[in-house]
Amino acid sequence: VFSVNDAAGLPIIEVESTSSHDKITIGEYGTNALVVSGDSVGIGTTDPAAKLHVDSSNSEAIRIEADNDPFVRFVENGVNRGFIQYTSTDAFIQKKASGPFHFRIGSTNKVTIADNGNVGIATTSPASLLNVVASGNGSTALTVEDNARKIKIGRDSIQVSDLSDTYTTLY
Repeated sequence: VFSVNDAAGLPIIEVESTSSHDKITIGEYGTNALVVSGDSVGIGTTDPAAKLHVDSSNSEAIRIEADNDPFVRFVENGVNRGFIQYTSTDAFIQKKASGPFHFRIGSTNKVTIADNGNVGIATTSPASLLNVVASGNGSTALTVEDNARKIKIGRDSIQVSDLSDTYTTLY
């Protein structure tokens, strides 16, 4: 172990080499501000669990900043797969290859956008511009509402109501 300025509150550079790992720590003593361990980099952690591991007690853990239209690009084996970009007027999430785009909760696809622009809610293969799937008796697949009426479309019925929720069943 090699260490420079190892007193609390002072900057530190520490180099450690053991039979299991090589590690360089840079920062204020005891904070592990930047750790290079093997082929991984940790910021705010002593033991990075991925190529880049950021651990922050602050809600803003990563900031991407650029002078013009910042973005994050995703590349797999040298091939651009997509990006997330923010401009002064728009935001983009783009994938470069064909195939559906999914929004997930846990490991379950909740919303799918197909290559042709069809959107599926609770289906991964939307057959129309908007394809909403609901299951179970009495379940409502779609509610359309304005300031005077509601229309509920479900598996077993189509209902219309005023905002007092007094429904007339059409089907």
